[in-house]
Amino acid sequence: MHVEIVTRLASGVLPQVRALLDVARQRDGVESIGEHKFLRVSSGTNAAGVKAILAYDGERLAGYANVEMFPIQSPTRQASPARTASSCRLSAEMVVHPEARGHGAASAMLEAIVNEARSHDLERVDIWAYHQLSGTRELAAKFGFEPSRTLLEIRMRLPESFPEAPLPPGVELRSFRAGQDESEWLALNNLVFESHPEQGAWDDEDLAVRLRQPWFDAQDFLVADKSGRLVAYNWLKLDHAVQKGEIYVIGVHPDERRRHFGRSLTILGLEHMVGRGMKDASAYVDASNSGALAMYYSLGFGLDHSDLCYSKPLKDAQPA
Repeated sequence: MHVEIVTRLASGVLPQVRALLDVARQRDGVESIGEHKFLRVSSGTNAAGVKAILAYDGERLAGYANVEMFPIQSPTRQASPARTASSCRLSAEMVVHPEARGHGAASAMLEAIVNEARSHDLERVDIWAYHQLSGTRELAAKFGFEPSRTLLEIRMRLPESFPEAPLPPGVELRSFRAGQDESEWLALNNLVFESHPEQGAWDDEDLAVRLRQPWFDAQDFLVADKSGRLVAYNWLKLDHAVQKGEIYVIGVHPDERRRHFGRSLTILGLEHMVGRGMKDASAYVDASNSGALAMYYSLGFGLDHSDLCYSKPLKDAQPA
């Protein structure tokens, strides 16, 4: 088993990785790799801070992982362009071909992930276990990782009617206008998620690559306009083949919060899904976000499953 680390997936390797991901999804029934890192490493550009790790058994691709460097956020320290590597963490996801499992590919990749973080003097490594498949907890413990964060996927059967969802005065809901709204939406999104590195540090290419995805349809990207400026959005991802919709990303400008804006925006998004023929809806919410969970549960969502993040500190804790 040998491991290679690359800054982007070349055209000759990308089909092999996609094939591995497809086989794993068919066997496990879930996606093993999240969208954000994979889009960045497969877009054809050398995105900053992101790499792919390839595990080969001879000439055969036995495993794949992607990693990305993110700032470590704290209540007293916000990310800044001048941050040092030691204030960052490495976030990773990985998958092994079903026929190659149990032969050391996962251990080889996880060792490479930890070594990559150490080579950049990072503080911590995080690795995600989606749906917490068999063997992930044991592998994490073997390398000194412990559970640190939980992400919940919630689902609901879409009803025929919804509660009233009034928008604040002067707010108009419309579809995203490709070629016009990109810069303003990026600024709003990064403000809304300024303490969330994965979502709050998007650049032009992060948005552009999503607008090129087969599932994207501008009419399902709802934005709220107030006096000519964007103040909120509810971006929906619809799968017409199975009639399922996802609240892909939703956000409200900090100045517009605490007016039930988010609840109304959610309801209007669900109504939009029904109008587009969807039967089920889903969303992902951090388990620590009690306010959002309470809102979603009040609308009829229920827990589908949880994804677990395991973390390994690489440095001794600093004195307070």
